[in-house]
Amino acid sequence: MRMKRLYFSLIIFSIIFLLVVFNPRRTIVLAMITGGLVVSPEGSDILFHYCFGNGDTLHLKPGYFQQSPVIRKAMKGMKPGQEKVIWVHQPDDWRLSYSLNGFNLRCEKDYYLVYQYIQFDTTGKVFTRLNLGFTTIKVYDNIVHAFDCTPFMAVARIPRKSL
Repeated sequence: MRMKRLYFSLIIFSIIFLLVVFNPRRTIVLAMITGGLVVSPEGSDILFHYCFGNGDTLHLKPGYFQQSPVIRKAMKGMKPGQEKVIWVHQPDDWRLSYSLNGFNLRCEKDYYLVYQYIQFDTTGKVFTRLNLGFTTIKVYDNIVHAFDCTPFMAVARIPRKSL
């Protein structure tokens, strides 16, 4: 049993070592996807789908979006047929900013639709600040293109009766 655990640990260490040495950009993106599972599951889903998906629409669970203070504030006073473009100031809602920013909010009769076309910058000029608690770091959006990424539409449908 002990030998099996040692063998498994050695394999995991070797894989991580090879990723870091031969492609640190991919390692960083994979770390962001993994860390995002805790910090912003929606952001993690979006990043994973962008790097490994086929371009199909990603339907996000509405749970956090209906609780987001930024989205709740934007919904106030909206009537069916009305639409807004929402930009998130990161300190107002870090979790939302890691998933969607510059997204549309449309009010329908029975639901609100939150959506954004996801296509990360390739120029190296656009960045996201990652809040690590003790500091923030800039991560340039083009880092994700270490993978063969495919743009897509991300959508969350929030029932109006749930609010």
